[in-house]
Amino acid sequence: MLTIYDYVAIAFFFLFMLALGPIFKRYSEDDSDFFRGGGQMLWWMVGGSAFMCQFSAWTFTGAASKAYQDGTLVALLFFANAFGFFVNYLWFAPRFRRMRIVSPIEGVRERFGPANEQIFTWLQIPMSLVYAGIWLNGLAVFATAVFGFGMTETIWVVGIVVIILSVAGGSWAICAGDFVQLLILMAVSIATAFMVLGHSDIGGVSGLINKVPSHHFNWSEVAQYEIILFWIVGTFVHKFVNLNNMQDSYRYLNVKDERQARKAALLAAVLMLIGPVIWFIPPMAASVFTSDLAAEFPGVKNPNDTAYIFAAMKVLPAGMMGLLVCGLFAATISSMDSGLNRNAGIFVRSFYQRVVKEPSSKHLLLVGRIASGLFGLLIILVAAFINELKGIDLFDAMMLFGSMIAIPYAIPLLWGIVYKKTPQWSGWSTILIGFLISFAISYRFTPTEIDGVDAGYDSGAIVVKLNQSQVSSEFEITESEKFDFVVGNDQPIFFEPGTKIFVDNDLRGSGYLMYSPEVLQDRLVDRVGDDSAGNLLAVRSIGSSWQFTNVKEQGWTNFSPIVGDRLLMQVDFENGKTAAVSKNLIDPEWFGRYFGNQNTMSSRETKDYLYFTPVFVNVLVCTLWFFFTALFYKSSSAVHKQRVDKFFEAMRTPIDFEREIGAGKDSVQSKTLGILCLIYGGFVTLMALVPNPMSGRLAFLFCGGLIGGVGWLLYRASKKSAVAEVDSTSDLSEK
Repeated sequence: MLTIYDYVAIAFFFLFMLALGPIFKRYSEDDSDFFRGGGQMLWWMVGGSAFMCQFSAWTFTGAASKAYQDGTLVALLFFANAFGFFVNYLWFAPRFRRMRIVSPIEGVRERFGPANEQIFTWLQIPMSLVYAGIWLNGLAVFATAVFGFGMTETIWVVGIVVIILSVAGGSWAICAGDFVQLLILMAVSIATAFMVLGHSDIGGVSGLINKVPSHHFNWSEVAQYEIILFWIVGTFVHKFVNLNNMQDSYRYLNVKDERQARKAALLAAVLMLIGPVIWFIPPMAASVFTSDLAAEFPGVKNPNDTAYIFAAMKVLPAGMMGLLVCGLFAATISSMDSGLNRNAGIFVRSFYQRVVKEPSSKHLLLVGRIASGLFGLLIILVAAFINELKGIDLFDAMMLFGSMIAIPYAIPLLWGIVYKKTPQWSGWSTILIGFLISFAISYRFTPTEIDGVDAGYDSGAIVVKLNQSQVSSEFEITESEKFDFVVGNDQPIFFEPGTKIFVDNDLRGSGYLMYSPEVLQDRLVDRVGDDSAGNLLAVRSIGSSWQFTNVKEQGWTNFSPIVGDRLLMQVDFENGKTAAVSKNLIDPEWFGRYFGNQNTMSSRETKDYLYFTPVFVNVLVCTLWFFFTALFYKSSSAVHKQRVDKFFEAMRTPIDFEREIGAGKDSVQSKTLGILCLIYGGFVTLMALVPNPMSGRLAFLFCGGLIGGVGWLLYRASKKSAVAEVDSTSDLSEK
């Protein structure tokens, strides 16, 4: 699958990343330099890093899977990121920089007090470390299944590179690495998109539009109109909250001043607008190349995740697949190293220096390096531990945990920047209220009846699998124990393994497997197949009506429940999955009924519904609670009021870089990044010598030219900056 030239490209990438740590080590003279570049970075470096931190390997896997299945709709996720960054540009970015802090949780202390600082610190650090471990493990799982890399080796190699980069070079090396990785990513993505469009099976942009499934551009075919609308709005609300809160201010703490902060935010917004147009051409084209990715990648748990890789393999020349693999690694490394540095900064600035009395900047720098190394090692161990877990979907568990606290965590950090007249406890209490709300709406209970039909039993008593054919589907009982309810003769019910329940093969959405106290052939005369299980029926509830399905009565047919009917389990007809009968406060059926929908939701619609509903509920409730606490502001202590007034006054005061920071590093950072880009661009250009068709050689020349061209522009700009810095120094000397 990968050639020797691909492995050369991958090896060069890792050696290059490893070198960044020692190269930028001299830039960090104190803890401020290590954690935020001393507030001296230029907009293009910070903007590129901000973009890369929002970008992950999920774009090439999970998002590509969505593009393969749903088409252009998934691009709205990235347009929502662009919206969030644009709001940064309009209002938040300058204020984040003016907070004049080293790590973001220090801002929590200034706004909400020391108790909140510790609460937010110890919520952020453990959760982000586990998330990073999950990202690293996910990358290793994908790379192992698709490219044949060793699982353990991938985890340790990527983890060690991140540790060396973060410990040695700090934020300077991280942001520099992010910028170079951005250029690699964009160059190879553009080349892949153009080569895919040029493939004979695609035939350019018009060919792609005409050949992909119609729902790729007609979203109403993907899901119900109301679901799509609420999903879009929910996504934009989520990204607005996610990108405009104090925790995410860290990216703008690095820049020189508020003007540079706004330009960095605008760059990230523009990149998020351009990116989806490029990234989702290959996975959409994959739906033209094949309709069965499972046959191409039988060892991958979710074959649709390989859509981008599959399309790239069809067109990329020898050696360039290695560059694409580098892009996958870069996407994960950029998220991990930034999080690692941020968490080390939070630990040192918001905990360690509160415990150790008056530590020097050099001392905090040393502790920061140690903390970065230890946190990096913990991430590796978490990723390795996840790999050893069997039968536990830790990713889904963490996603649920994150959805329960992510928005409540962010809401006070969002509105706390906008409105100041709230008491100290408005911060932690908003998190608590949000957590309770999230727990309430996600808690599932077993109802005693659903629309007049008894429900529930021990879900472990029966195991069902779905067998599908071109004509029909059948649910076959593979294991059975005695149920915990009795009927008629007071004997527990038992079904023999092999019992089958036939259903229409075109079913969508979900329903139930129902036990009937009467034999179905007697109860529903001539309406069920002779081979159907005597007492088991696939049913669903629409409004106040009950419907059943089987092979003989294709589609859904109304019937009247009788005494003794019992819903044994929930059934996902599309995926053939079963679960215990349960409901929660935001049950999807209620949403459908409210909007007058006469069909049950598909599994995709249900997932979308369970995504946007907690977003709306949490944002609304947490926001109302936060502003409700303002009623108690007058009773706050004078110390709190003075601290908050000082905090908001700082955000209104423009940065005076020369007075507050001193001499800048404009020329040296431009020169260093320029040389690094020229080196990497030169390497990629040399790969045009690899034996390939002319189109392949031109692709390498384009990628190398783009990376090297940006390097030349930066190197040229460094000379102008050097002259300006000399003139500025002369002026200061005269004063």
